[in-house]
Parts: sequence; C-alpha cells; structure tokens
Amino acid sequence: MYTTGELITISLAQGFNVEETNSEGWRILVLWMCVPALIGGLLGVFKLKETARFVLEYDYRQALQIIKAMFKTNHGEEFEPTNDEKNSLKEWSSIQKRVK
Repeated sequence: MYTTGELITISLAQGFNVEETNSEGWRILVLWMCVPALIGGLLGVFKLKETARFVLEYDYRQALQIIKAMFKTNHGEEFEPTNDEKNSLKEWSSIQKRVK
C-alpha cells in the first residue's frame, strides 16, 4: 500500500507541474493530499461511536449496550455478561468516578 501511495503522489506531482520553481502547483498538490485526511476525519467524527470505557465513566447501561454491540459485530452472536462481569464493570466505574 505504501508504494501505491508513493506512485499516486508522484503522478499528482507531475500532473500539477511541481518541478518548476515559480509554479503554484505545489500548493494545489498539498490541498489534494489533504482531501483523504479530511474525508477520514469527518467520517470518524460522525460515524464512530464512543468507546465503552469512556461511556462507562458516566453511564453504566449505555456502556453495557456498546459492549454487547461490539461483541455481536465481532462474533456474530448475542452476548449477555454474567453478574460477576456486570458487578466488576460497576465497581470499575465507581472507582473511576472517585479518581476524577
């Protein structure tokens, strides 16, 4: 993948005539190279959910739903934590609230 990215960058540089010192092509090239990062950043902001660890600090039930959804996505089956697992999550959550 890295080599493919280098080849695309070289092709873009040639297309925007970056070799000439008085050319403004390098600025356009930099703008075009920012487009994938911008798209990835926006997708991350709007499509990624909070992590269960972060949510667990303020809402135990929502964190448990996130953990169940993650398990279903990764394993394709439903997950129901045991009472011991639920109690340890609650305990960890209360410890985190006291620390902050």
